[in-house]
Amino acid sequence: ETALEMGLRSEMTFLLEDLLRRSGSEAVKEGIKGWKAQTQNDLQTAVDHYRNSLRHQPDQPELRFLLFKNLMELKQFEEARAESDWFKKKVASGENILKSYLAQTLSLLGKTEEALSYWQELFLGNPDRTVYAVETARAMLTLGRAEEALKLLEPVVVKTPEARGFETLAEIHAALGQTEHILKVTEKGLAFKPTTSLWQYQAEAAEVLKQPSLALAAAKRWAAADPGNASAHQIWAKALLDLGEVEEARILLEGLLKRNPRFLPSLVHLREIALDAKQSGLAVEYSRETIGQRPWDTHARLQHAVSLAEDERFLAAYGQLRPLA
Repeated sequence: ETALEMGLRSEMTFLLEDLLRRSGSEAVKEGIKGWKAQTQNDLQTAVDHYRNSLRHQPDQPELRFLLFKNLMELKQFEEARAESDWFKKKVASGENILKSYLAQTLSLLGKTEEALSYWQELFLGNPDRTVYAVETARAMLTLGRAEEALKLLEPVVVKTPEARGFETLAEIHAALGQTEHILKVTEKGLAFKPTTSLWQYQAEAAEVLKQPSLALAAAKRWAAADPGNASAHQIWAKALLDLGEVEEARILLEGLLKRNPRFLPSLVHLREIALDAKQSGLAVEYSRETIGQRPWDTHARLQHAVSLAEDERFLAAYGQLRPLA
């Protein structure tokens, strides 16, 4: 697992093959086969091998949790619930060390209220474990108890900083509409350990607060970490426009439009750029595509009418406005 996390896939394969040859346990062999299948994203084969391993040796909580997560990924929810019930029975019989596994399964199954009771127990018994504070706060947030979650988590993250703690604080502040607090949290979190989520929260908050230089820097980092994310590039382009870097923004927006010809933010911004550049015909093309996607949108229709009028196509512009009269 450590080799996989470090990207040493060939080393991991060698270790697994060596262990598979040397092990005399069928439970271990089936578990290794399952892990190999999982690393190849063959989840159903992994599930089959994990089940075989558990038939030989049922008391393998870590492997059973891997089985549970794969079943959830495969949308085999009844089977996943059965694995969660196994953890519940074990905890009820006094194996409290498995309480964290149980809480995770309940959270993933959407049984948030029940999961919260276990997370709270774990946190009260281990107040220095940030992970338990984070999970307790996340469950509270899911249940609409954002202020309570914030009160619980803030002092813990101050005392024992952790990236996921900062991410969760940013999410709570977002739920409470406290945009300025998001910037403060992400600044501290990024100084501790940069993550994609923290760059995202910072970029989004900076855009809302009309801080284009910060939005631009954060969006670039976000896009570098998640190149396929259109929202990161959208904020990047908007920040460029706000900073007056129109040509750079145009190139970026056109690139987004090539990847997705129906991407509305690009169409809207490119129309504005075209009008400012006195390219009214091009503006009409962009607004026509926008209204084609949103025929019910009065604002889109008005924008299309303006584009047509700028292109001196007054009858067509009137035709767009007439139904709105």
